[in-house]
Amino acid sequence: MKRQSLFVMLLFSVAVNAPFVNQAFHMDDGVFLLSARQVFQNPLFPQDVPLYFEGVLVKDLASAEHPPLTAYFMALCAAVGGRFSEVVLHTGFLLFPAILAAGMYSLACRFTSRPLIATLLVLVTPVVYVMSHTLMADLPFLALWTASVALFVHGVDSGRTRWTTGGTVLAALTSLVSYAGLSLVPLLALYAVLRKSRSGLAMVILPVSLFGLWVGLSSFHFGRFTPGALVSHYFYTEKVLSPSLLMNKLVFAVVFLGGITIFPPALLAVSTLWRIAAGIGLGAVIARMTAVNDYSLVQEGLFVLLFAAGFAAVWEILVRLYGSVRTIGASAAGSGADDLFLGLWFLGATTFCVTFYLTGAARYLLPAIPPLVLMMVRRAERVMPGRVSFLAVPALVLTGLMALALAIADYIKSIPAIKNKVK
Repeated sequence: MKRQSLFVMLLFSVAVNAPFVNQAFHMDDGVFLLSARQVFQNPLFPQDVPLYFEGVLVKDLASAEHPPLTAYFMALCAAVGGRFSEVVLHTGFLLFPAILAAGMYSLACRFTSRPLIATLLVLVTPVVYVMSHTLMADLPFLALWTASVALFVHGVDSGRTRWTTGGTVLAALTSLVSYAGLSLVPLLALYAVLRKSRSGLAMVILPVSLFGLWVGLSSFHFGRFTPGALVSHYFYTEKVLSPSLLMNKLVFAVVFLGGITIFPPALLAVSTLWRIAAGIGLGAVIARMTAVNDYSLVQEGLFVLLFAAGFAAVWEILVRLYGSVRTIGASAAGSGADDLFLGLWFLGATTFCVTFYLTGAARYLLPAIPPLVLMMVRRAERVMPGRVSFLAVPALVLTGLMALALAIADYIKSIPAIKNKVK
């Protein structure tokens, strides 16, 4: 039965994204295309190519936040398909929603009793669905991240080293999609510690070693520590840790969690009235005290609603996290340990986004989406046992419709690019 359900999820993940395979290159697709084309000229170091970025000449792409694994995959798609076209590359990228579906389904079977609901919710989450139609590293990053955790968890639980090894190999690949992937290492180590798996804990050295090898080779070739310029730009030029910027990123991260993950009323439905009231009150205060007060009344009301939904979800996770810390000593393998793992996954991913990125943009929150959905489904199972489907079906439909509307809007916005290309 599980294999049949997984097969259905794989088909669904491909089917819902296939209509967008002819979407024009847009956003940062061009940067990845440049590296992908360079693979055929300089296969070892495809980022060794100059680029004008936002009006500034950059001598190479080695100090970007994304190592070249995504570019290599794009080059492979072009080699198989015969050209660097929208249809060829987007068709190749359908692999990543399928990987995400498989990884999420495995995790949902482990942490919930409603794996289909949890998997579908992730696949139709607006931020996931829209980013599935780009050629940027975001969806490959999320897919490999989720699959890495799924394989590692299965390996540790079953005591099968080959699955644990597979999880750490995927963790290494995730770090070669984005430097942020290295933050997978403490997450995997946490699960190994919670399950008292010495072999699993030892295996996390693999992604660190492979990542270090890549950085060493890249730094030797380019004659500098390649992540150094990125770190310097973020911390010293952009000052990502300035209190005002941190507060701004935190506010909008909460708004995005409430606005483009699960349909906002569904998040509120599994919360308590006083948390909802607190979220509305705090959102209203923030709207009055910041530039949000330039919004129209309708826009301001929407801001408050989305903030309240995100606030309620974050509060619920923090409450479960606090409860799990208090009870973890009693049972290292029970529900408390699961809540601790999922809660710290969510909190770590969100904190990383707010702390180290330039903005609290929705796509930076992608690694927090799987634990958010899993925790919300677990919450629904607790507060409304036997009636989860009563909430889940409308939540899925409304979340999917919102995702489809945003994806269509993004597609329409890219149509001028297609017309210009034809001309």
